[in-house]
Amino acid sequence: MGEELTHEQVEQRYITLMGQGLGAIYARLWNECVWLFWRWDDYVVLFGTSEERLNKLNEAASAFFYQLQGTLFESVLLHMCRMTDPVKSRGRDNLTLELLPDLVDAAIRNELKNLLASARQKCEFARGWRNLRISHSDLGLALDKSAKPLPAASRKSVREGLDAIAAVLNRVGRHHGDEHVRYDLFESRLSARALVCVIEEGLKAEQEWRAAVKAQRGSGQ
Repeated sequence: MGEELTHEQVEQRYITLMGQGLGAIYARLWNECVWLFWRWDDYVVLFGTSEERLNKLNEAASAFFYQLQGTLFESVLLHMCRMTDPVKSRGRDNLTLELLPDLVDAAIRNELKNLLASARQKCEFARGWRNLRISHSDLGLALDKSAKPLPAASRKSVREGLDAIAAVLNRVGRHHGDEHVRYDLFESRLSARALVCVIEEGLKAEQEWRAAVKAQRGSGQ
């Protein structure tokens, strides 16, 4: 999809391709996946690109970006959990990939279940973070140094989880004649890249101003 589509246009496109029941659910999951990859891209652009960029963020507003780094990372983990949650939680229905097997053609149902199992497994570390740190603060983990630590959560494990989620959606889309969607290539004009440009220009302008002030003082003006 090279052109930018509204949410309503995306929904109508998939309803046309897949029918009302599956198409409406798929469109919403598609949208959730786009937002998930966007959020992760913002995190990587800001905090996973280079040491030089981290230094610039710290120079601009170290306390703020320290908070933002943790908040963005945990937000991505929560989003991964939501997309792989059971269809019901405490009696309430969830928008989740687990809805898809009952809606798709029988011809791909078993394959889709296998892809879902892989996505759940690759997102399991995020569930550990959600249960012990993000949604709740585990007392044993907070007080007991010998308590079982949080599951390892690296950029590699996050990306593997995201790719597994995308694989589930792409299998359904491919069955209905849709193109393979590269969720990692979606880019918003309002992404972190725009913020980085503003910060770099701002720091450059500040340095030039300080140099000019220093030169004026040195000349006695």
